[in-house]
Amino acid sequence: MDVVVNTKRLSAFVGFGTLAVIVVAVAVWQLNPFGDKQTWVPTCSDLSAPMQSAVGGAWAVGKDDPSRKVNDSSTLCELAFTSSDQRFIGTVQVFLSGAGDDDAARREADGYPCDGVQSASAPADGYSVYRSCGRTLGGRHNVSVVAAQDQRWLSLTLSTSIPAGGTPSDVSAFGQDTLSALAHQCVTLSDSK
Repeated sequence: MDVVVNTKRLSAFVGFGTLAVIVVAVAVWQLNPFGDKQTWVPTCSDLSAPMQSAVGGAWAVGKDDPSRKVNDSSTLCELAFTSSDQRFIGTVQVFLSGAGDDDAARREADGYPCDGVQSASAPADGYSVYRSCGRTLGGRHNVSVVAAQDQRWLSLTLSTSIPAGGTPSDVSAFGQDTLSALAHQCVTLSDSK
């Protein structure tokens, strides 16, 4: 008994089958269901409203992160602020990144430099790393915080003029309180999408 095989149909069937396997493989690769899930982190837009509630004053996005459209696991942006008593007006440079796990976030923050002289204040509760630093440059004072909690780590730098009749320690106290509240928002805000 001879079996006649229609080679055109067989070739078409194999071709479509191969194409279907390739399309499914590419879709699975793009979705990456078995890989590490990126840790979502908030943007400056996400942080400005909670900061108004947390510390008062006016908060707005100074510079947004243009690369945020392709990456939800890090942000580099700038917040502009005016304190509620209008004594302090300045900016906060925000770098926030998600890590694969708590230990990776701690290692990243441990290795990141803190801008200025480290303060002697005790680390904040719940953080695996929390360093605060400050320095005066001319008539401006910068306060920086480097911290890690859970799967996020951050570097924040607040910069403002020293107000008339004020001292760098006035700015440092304001900056440390403000950055402590901002750091808390950075590591606790969840994805609202």
